[in-house]
Amino acid sequence: MSTYEPNRMTSWGEGPKFAIISLVMGLLLIFANYYFFPKLVLTFNEFRFWFGIGVVAFGLYLMFLATFQVHQAFNHGRLITGGIYAHTKNPVYAAWILFIVPGLFLATGVLFLMIMPFIMYVLIKRLIIEEERYLEQKFGKVYLDYKNAVNSIVPKMSWKRNP
Repeated sequence: MSTYEPNRMTSWGEGPKFAIISLVMGLLLIFANYYFFPKLVLTFNEFRFWFGIGVVAFGLYLMFLATFQVHQAFNHGRLITGGIYAHTKNPVYAAWILFIVPGLFLATGVLFLMIMPFIMYVLIKRLIIEEERYLEQKFGKVYLDYKNAVNSIVPKMSWKRNP
């Protein structure tokens, strides 16, 4: 196993790789759906369309909020564990998997897009290894404690009430 170069990681992390691979996979799925299974596209429904647009908009809001927070923390050499990062270690990826892609499915009716969050989840689990290695080397025990307390993609739901 080689030693990881901490200076190699940027504030974008593995995001560019994730974006390119996801875009190619998504376009292939859309093409396959329309070309091979054109009847597997839902008929237009105005309510579903606008609801999907709303879900996409919410996902984009979360993504931009998380991106802003991580860039600020990265530029100041801090580990971000608050805000949206208190609920998920990877909120940018979570926004895509939980909101943006499902919203695109709702808006377009392309059934093959329902497969995309699962593909993205597997992709993320492979790509974040480098990000986690970087964070472990840079922040040590603080990051390891955070890593053990917070889920990667799906936020932990807590129903505890404060007295």
